[in-house]
Amino acid sequence: MSSLAVGSPDPGFGVGAQSVTLVDLLEWRARVQAERVAYTFLGEGEAERISLTWSDLHRKAQVIGRQLISLNATEKPYCSSGSPRDV
Repeated sequence: MSSLAVGSPDPGFGVGAQSVTLVDLLEWRARVQAERVAYTFLGEGEAERISLTWSDLHRKAQVIGRQLISLNATEKPYCSSGSPRDV
């Protein structure tokens, strides 16, 4: 699995610059900023349609990860299977 070398997104993350995966960042956001809006999808005319919090996004990512594992898609390049927390 590829990783991003980034600094801590926030002092509360508890680490300095290190190898951090997108999964790590999503888990951190879901834990620390659970109710903050992560994404807002716009409808026609730019009107707000649906907003997802970091907690919502994390839950949806976990569902997708479990579905990919159930399909034995863990060896494919689009799914990481490095550890149980990857899904």
